[in-house]
Amino acid sequence: MPIVPFDPQRRVIQVTVEVSDTFRTTLTVLVDTGAGQTGFRRSTLVGLGIDVEGVAQMMRINTASGILDVPIVNLPRLSVFGESFSNLPVLCLPLPPTVPADGVLGYDVLSRFRLFVNYRRGVLVAEPFNGFLHGVRFLWQVASTL
Repeated sequence: MPIVPFDPQRRVIQVTVEVSDTFRTTLTVLVDTGAGQTGFRRSTLVGLGIDVEGVAQMMRINTASGILDVPIVNLPRLSVFGESFSNLPVLCLPLPPTVPADGVLGYDVLSRFRLFVNYRRGVLVAEPFNGFLHGVRFLWQVASTL
């Protein structure tokens, strides 16, 4: 079960993800429970060799700066918290330079995990949903690690 430390003073939770197609790359993303879908910076996606210009599918999103239409592209592979996702639809986001990450991890991925966040200790625990007994094990392990 992945236990991810974070700096509780920073007010954001950053995690590392791996993306791969022909090569493996490690990226930093923010855990964003308010985001409906996972997304990455345009420059990050272009750097991975993904075409963001010739995209037919778009999504309208609400951001702090207004309503935007952003492209949806398929990420060949995303690995996070010990689980892998293939051909994951992700948003091509215009993240400001002040955002300290390559992208955001949204509900589409986070909803597949049981998450426990201890802000005081700066610990995020993630476990894939695999049935009731796994949940009992999860709670026991979380309690014993804290």
